[in-house]
Amino acid sequence: MRLMLDALTHRGPDAWGILQAPGVVAGIRRLRVIDLATGDQPIANEDEQLHIVVNGEFYDYARYQRELDAISGD
Repeated sequence: MRLMLDALTHRGPDAWGILQAPGVVAGIRRLRVIDLATGDQPIANEDEQLHIVVNGEFYDYARYQRELDAISGD
């Protein structure tokens, strides 16, 4: 898997991540654009039962953050 990710360095030279679990392997290369410090992947939920890798950026993240904060009361 690491050799495949290294072959994609031109797509995301800033970071990489691998998730290996029974029956699944997921890898990601990352170009840091907006979330420079905390956007590395794979991303896990609080109890690490779910993991995700995504291809993309939310450029209007501030609007969604305000909406989510309003729903959760933060």
